[in-house]
Amino acid sequence: MEHWESLKPGGYRFVYDDALFRPSTDTFLLSSLPRLRPGLRVCDLGCGTGLLGLLLLQRQPGLAVTGVELQPQALALAERAAAENGLAGQLRFLPGDLRQIRTLLPGGSFDLAVCNPPYYP
Repeated sequence: MEHWESLKPGGYRFVYDDALFRPSTDTFLLSSLPRLRPGLRVCDLGCGTGLLGLLLLQRQPGLAVTGVELQPQALALAERAAAENGLAGQLRFLPGDLRQIRTLLPGGSFDLAVCNPPYYP
C-alpha cells in the first residue's frame, strides 16, 4: 500500500510503499549529518523512494541531488515525489546497479555521496 507523508507542516511530501523498504529513523538522522551549502552536487546511492534527497533539499534548497536506484518500483515513487514537490530540476534519478556505478556516472561528478543502505535482506 502506498503512503504519502509530509516532512513537516507545509514542507516537502514523500511517498513510500509497504512492499518496499519503509522509511526509518536512520534516514532522518543521516540527513542531518552532512555539511551542506548551495551548489553542492549530491549523489544518493541506493536512493529508494528518494526520501534522503528530499530531506537534504529541505535543509538546503540550493543542492542538486541525483539518486541511483536498482528497483524500478522505488524509482517510480521517487520520481513522483520529485514532481509532486516541484523538484524535477533539482532532484533527478537514474536507474542502475551500484555494482556498475563507474558505467553510470563519471568520476568527479559529485561533491558529496550519501547512502542509507538497508540493514536486512
